[in-house]
Amino acid sequence: MDTRCSRSISATLLLLSLVGCATRRADRPPVPFHIAITQPRLEPRREPRSRLLGNPTQVRLAIDTQLLVANLESALANTFVRVSTIPGDVEDAAARARELGADILLQATIEYAPQIHTEINSSFWPNLPLFALGGPFCWFVADRSYYCDLVMKTTIRSASARSSSAIHEENVVANEASLNFLERADWLGPYLLSVAVPAGLISADSGAVSGALGEELVRKISERLAGNLLGQESRLTEWSEVAFSLENVVTTTDEKGAALVGQAVIRKDTGIEALRAIEYRFGPAAEFASTALEDPSRDGKTLVYDFRVPVGENSGPVQLRVTQRGGGGRQRTYTYPVKTKGVRRAR
Repeated sequence: MDTRCSRSISATLLLLSLVGCATRRADRPPVPFHIAITQPRLEPRREPRSRLLGNPTQVRLAIDTQLLVANLESALANTFVRVSTIPGDVEDAAARARELGADILLQATIEYAPQIHTEINSSFWPNLPLFALGGPFCWFVADRSYYCDLVMKTTIRSASARSSSAIHEENVVANEASLNFLERADWLGPYLLSVAVPAGLISADSGAVSGALGEELVRKISERLAGNLLGQESRLTEWSEVAFSLENVVTTTDEKGAALVGQAVIRKDTGIEALRAIEYRFGPAAEFASTALEDPSRDGKTLVYDFRVPVGENSGPVQLRVTQRGGGGRQRTYTYPVKTKGVRRAR
């Protein structure tokens, strides 16, 4: 028996976990950006930064960057309005992101040591009675832990042509994962042996461990990053390079039809006294159109611009481009989902 069965089971479990993530985050609106993911860079280290738990193995950790990109794309789809990927190495990633209609750019570096340690974990002993019912009953128990040293360092940058400086940095660590027998066994022999020996004691450092552990670590760091960024929404939306932020953006309908409405707020003590333009488009191939820029209202030192973007028959996300007057004419884009069904009616 080869590892295709175990890979299929692992893929199914990954899909179910991502569906679970989507369900858990469904009650929160997405962070209002279209994010583009560049090809991650791998930076292996000779030794772990600290002593690993467990016993050393002959297996070496391998990270599949294509699998990592696929996991990041799936996980971040639960955090942002839209996710795109930029394949391969490109000379100007920000320019390529703009071609895709992205607002921000995710760049990741994976630092890791190849050494892997292992030991049976706390799931082994409570499930040992299953062995008395037959070896296959233990195959599905993740009864062996694997330890390594891996960190994903990410930087989120603006995709704007006028400023591509960093908006936020996030490091995600993964140093442990548990594998079951189906994920570890890589040929027929271990399956036959599992009739007489508990599965947790078999195939501890088989050839399948490297790939299976890499898959599990990639899944973990992708989901952790997506969750962390969802909790850092204010850091992502209130960028210090521009003087404004968008607030209270919703889809509504009135006598003029469906529209995306909201407020562009110039923050206090920024030295910026006005916006130059609020523009919008549906799709990266479309030209930006301008909204009517009314005189702002003033709340203390804060200036508030109300805006309205007609939605019409468009059902896809709308990209907004806001440009400030002064301060180098800095601008920023945002992407919001459009819901033309069941939207609230303005009074």
